[in-house]
Amino acid sequence: MPVGTRKRLLWSLLYRILKIQDQLATKKVLIALTILYPVFPLLLLPAVVDTDGAPILDTYFFYNADVVYRILAEYSEAARQSYMLGAVTVDVIYPVYYSVSLSLLLTYVIKPLSSGKDRIQYLRLLPFLPMVADFAENVLLSKVFSAWPVRLDWVADIAGYATLIKWSGLAVVFVVILLLAIINLWLSRFK
Repeated sequence: MPVGTRKRLLWSLLYRILKIQDQLATKKVLIALTILYPVFPLLLLPAVVDTDGAPILDTYFFYNADVVYRILAEYSEAARQSYMLGAVTVDVIYPVYYSVSLSLLLTYVIKPLSSGKDRIQYLRLLPFLPMVADFAENVLLSKVFSAWPVRLDWVADIAGYATLIKWSGLAVVFVVILLLAIINLWLSRFK
């Protein structure tokens, strides 16, 4: 497929995503997503992932291979299996959920500031970067866990960077949302 055709397809896909976000970014949808959010960290993840009280690597901001293997040594075989099951079930759905939710929230706060055709629209896609990093983290950690007790230090190190990108990306998304909300509030004072 020629490069020009691939570019057109990509831009067409991005445009469709932005259009869907425009339709879904309503107060009702955002309230529903917010109410549903606690189901993941409070019910689903603990129900699927049982680490016998050992730390969960997904919650670390960053780690390296030594940290991964120190924590992994605390896991029983059942805990390792549980972690891997969570990585391919709930922890696949959860990143999609939070990325879609955050992209809709970004759409909601960008709408009043934008004509709909300016480049600020592409900020609405920003929450999908942490999602991709979260998926990479899950795949890499599953590989490390399934190879246990064989050490795959380079895979564990890359997983640490994927986790760092995930959390850093989420922090950037929240800062952008907060800044745009403040700008909206400030501008609404003059209307």
